[in-house]
Order: sequence, then C-alpha cells, then structure tokens
Amino acid sequence: MNKPVFIIAAWIALGLEIGLKPALELGSRGVAPSLVLPLLVFVALSAPSRVVRSSALLLGLSIDLTATVGGSVTLVGPYALAFLIVGELVMSLRNAVMARNPLTVGVLSFIGALIVAVVVVVIYTIRSWIFADPAWSAGGQLLVRAGSALYTGLGAIILALVLLPLTGVFGLGADNRRAAIGRRA
Repeated sequence: MNKPVFIIAAWIALGLEIGLKPALELGSRGVAPSLVLPLLVFVALSAPSRVVRSSALLLGLSIDLTATVGGSVTLVGPYALAFLIVGELVMSLRNAVMARNPLTVGVLSFIGALIVAVVVVVIYTIRSWIFADPAWSAGGQLLVRAGSALYTGLGAIILALVLLPLTGVFGLGADNRRAAIGRRA
C-alpha cells in the first residue's frame, strides 16, 4: 500500500468528518455519518493483514483523540479497539464479497459502524459506572449510534464511488489483493 496516499486520505477523511459533522447531522440527537470508517473498510478489502491492522489502529486512534466523553474527557482506546475488530471482520469476509462493488463497501461499513457503536458504548458505559456519570445513557447512545451506522453505510456507497477508482493510487490492485489473501498473517 502507498503509505503517503493513505495518510493524506486519512487526514482528509478525518478533517471532513470533524468539519462536516454539524452540517450532515440529522436532527438534534447527533446522528451523523463516519467518513473514516469507510476508508478502513476500503483498505481492509484489499490490503495485507498487517497493513489493515496498523491502518485500523491509526484511524481508530485519530477518532479517539478527537472524540470526547461528556464534552470534556478524551478517552484513548475505544475507537482504536473497535476499528481493529472491524478490520479483522472485513479481512475475514473479503473472500466472500465483491471487493470492487460500492454496495459491498456500504454494507460492510454499516456492519462495521454497528460494531464500533457496541464496542464504544460498552467501554463508555463501564467508564460511567466507575466514575458515576449519571448523564450517560447506554440505550440512548446505542439508538443514536445505530442511526449513525445506517447513515454511514449509505454515505459509504457514495464514498466508494470516489475511492474504488483510486485503488491503484493506493497501491491496492488486484495482484496485491491476491497476495494479501494468500498471506494471512
């Protein structure tokens, strides 16, 4: 994989996610799409496993460092762990899906966003029990994040129309995919 291209794409996706979240938000509850998770799904469909894992940790850590709990606390780890789980899931499914199909990216992004929602809400809920945070509502958070997951999946289809033609620029061609699948490490 072409690391400089990935880093630039990750920086753009993170910047757009942070900058456009208020504009893309549906209602006042906070339902908004992720633009970073579809990038992970796109990479995980073709890259070697070590590249997917490092990409997942980098993207998850970048979300961890920009997200806050209760508006003031930054908690490092929940998104990094969740993105790592999503990366592993996509790698395990890539033999069974059509990697160059925008619908594949959309469906896997939706499933991945649901997984991220569950992992993050569980970790934040455990934190709220430890620090007695009465404002945290796991049920409400799961509902909002499930809506965001659906929004992410729909947005990922559109994003895939931009990313899939750039597969060669990312260094994720068909030859690389066959090598990545054969070298599962």
